[in-house]
Amino acid sequence: MAEKKSKRKTTKLNTIGISENDLWIAATALRHSLIVVSCDSDFERMRQVLKFTLESWV
Repeated sequence: MAEKKSKRKTTKLNTIGISENDLWIAATALRHSLIVVSCDSDFERMRQVLKFTLESWV
């Protein structure tokens, strides 16, 4: 009896309201210990999952 592989559950970024470019910016900032300067609410939502330095100069 062969077991079926379960399909990997995928989440579309646009369904959770985060753009792919913002995700890449945050990932790069995390990797290189940089500060993200933005007033984009996408970054605030991402910080709920993993903390990184975010500033708003507005």
